[in-house]
Amino acid sequence: MKKVLALAFALLLALLLAFSIAGCSSDVEKVKSSEDATKAIAEVSTQVEDVSANLQSIDKDLS
Repeated sequence: MKKVLALAFALLLALLLAFSIAGCSSDVEKVKSSEDATKAIAEVSTQVEDVSANLQSIDKDLS
C-alpha cells in the first residue's frame, strides 16, 4: 500500500513539474522587453521569499 501511495505521489509531482515547465515556457514567450523581464524577476523573487517565510513558519511549528 505504501508503494502505491509513493508512486501516486511521485506521479502527481511529475505532473505538477510538467505543467509548471509548460507554464514557464509560455510566460517566457510573453516577455517582450527588459522592463517586462525585470518585473517578472521581481515577482518571482517575491514569491520565493513568501515560500521561504512559509517554510520557516512550518519549521517552527514542527519544532
